[in-house]
Amino acid sequence: MFTPKIYYGKNDIILLSVVMTLTVLLAWVMKEFLPDQSSYLTFTFIAPVLISIFLDMKLAILVNILLTLCISLMVKDNTTFIMMAMVNGTVAAYLSANASQRRKISLAGVIIGSLNVVVILGMGIFDGKEWGTLINEGGLAFLNGLLSVILAIGLLPFLESSFNIITPLKLLELA
Repeated sequence: MFTPKIYYGKNDIILLSVVMTLTVLLAWVMKEFLPDQSSYLTFTFIAPVLISIFLDMKLAILVNILLTLCISLMVKDNTTFIMMAMVNGTVAAYLSANASQRRKISLAGVIIGSLNVVVILGMGIFDGKEWGTLINEGGLAFLNGLLSVILAIGLLPFLESSFNIITPLKLLELA
């Protein structure tokens, strides 16, 4: 209702579907290959970053909530994952909106990774986990934030050309 332009645009709906499917597929792959660390390495922040850049920040936040609920059914540590993905997916969408340089998106990855660590430490201390476990999980969560944004930056040119979308990043490159 709040983005009718996207609702009536066939390319936008397909792009939204591709990004959401890719995010869920990556989460499933991580769950299959790294079942113990899957809640910390799910790359859920790819969708909010890409949707915020290509389409709309409010839609990116809504998609983040939907994907968090879907992926939380797959991961092991549900409450920690839900807190991490909800908070940091919203921050990722906000930081990526109107990004005009890749450096700004990369900085968002560092911020998201740092916030992941804060959420993991907070939830871990609340749950009474050992410090060694917290450091391991915090490192994986930081890596999750960085790798999610790196993957999103890597996907940008392919999605721009495939869906014929002109972003501020592409305009700067052309200039």
